[in-house]
Amino acid sequence: MLVVEQEVELLFADGEVIPAGVEPAVQILIERRQGGRRCAGCGLPISRMYPLVELTTALAFAAGYLIYGPTPLLLVRLLFVSAMIVLAVTDIRERILPNAITYPGIVIGLLCSLVLPPGLASALLGAAFGAFGLWALGAIMTRVMGKDALGLGDVKMVAMIGAFLGWDLTLVTLAVASFAGTIIGVVAIAITRNREYMIPLGTFLAIGAVVAAAAGRPLLDWYLYSFSGLPR
Repeated sequence: MLVVEQEVELLFADGEVIPAGVEPAVQILIERRQGGRRCAGCGLPISRMYPLVELTTALAFAAGYLIYGPTPLLLVRLLFVSAMIVLAVTDIRERILPNAITYPGIVIGLLCSLVLPPGLASALLGAAFGAFGLWALGAIMTRVMGKDALGLGDVKMVAMIGAFLGWDLTLVTLAVASFAGTIIGVVAIAITRNREYMIPLGTFLAIGAVVAAAAGRPLLDWYLYSFSGLPR
């Protein structure tokens, strides 16, 4: 509860908890017509991040239902996407990926894989080799650059993604994250003129994981059979 409360304080009201029963996204729409967006309880400005997170979560849940329907896998995917959203926002704001989410996420992903896709073997491979591969890449980059290039939080996050999605969709996750991170990173460095700008890799891993969970199979088929020209 302490972790959750701290996140709520930072995200919703810049240091104050919004009273139970208040929906900030709706409140923002109402108070915008009155010239401001403030917490009804403390009077402080409501972070603009909150309605964005609310909207993203709602759209993700709606899309999940359309993709998976009323199935047990839907519940697992919604739990996974919720965790990805929390990790993405936390990495943007604080540049951390909490163990309180990644460690339980690895365990829950493996347990769910006992009875649901991707299956335990694929989940174990995804968690182990995905995390090891990212760690090895980070170690090489650290040696080349002479400074830390990758945090262990990113490694643990990839292990969690692998546990939920399996080895093949973990590869899709890494590919999407690398592509998106490179584009956004170049733009950010060009705007800030700071070559030391820290890219929140966890945020891009979360984006890649959500894309992989929703459309990983079609993307794999397109790449293997249409783009690469391999025979089916």
